[in-house]
Amino acid sequence: MTMSNDTSNPAQILENLDWGPAPEDQSAALEWIARSGETPAHFIGGEWTPSESGQTFPTRNPANGEVLRKLASGTADDVAKAVEAAKSAQTVWLATDEDREGEAISWHLQEALSLPETKTKRIVFSEITKKAILRAIENPRQVNMPLVMAQQA
Repeated sequence: MTMSNDTSNPAQILENLDWGPAPEDQSAALEWIARSGETPAHFIGGEWTPSESGQTFPTRNPANGEVLRKLASGTADDVAKAVEAAKSAQTVWLATDEDREGEAISWHLQEALSLPETKTKRIVFSEITKKAILRAIENPRQVNMPLVMAQQA
């Protein structure tokens, strides 16, 4: 299954998304799970890719413990595919938490993948809403090294 949207423009992708009810209402999530099919896969390089191992693990509804969906377990080969996809991407968006640890995770990803600053954009948002995510995409920045150093201390 491939994405029909231009994956190089996150703002365009978000503009075309349907925004549903609050996260407390599970109906939208359950509908998405039902529509997404039964075959667990990783989203790598703009495509859903089956796991090399074929193994899965359950993700559970925290309210009642019921299995929502099985997710694909990643292998070293899956990680290698994801790393290559990131290296060849036009832009890599780092969207970890806004705290020191999140900043350090973004920096470590940038370093581990040997991503040049020119193709890496760091975005942060404190709520998962269309407005907040679009605002973050419109205001990307580089990794904040003083925060990274503070986390390392």
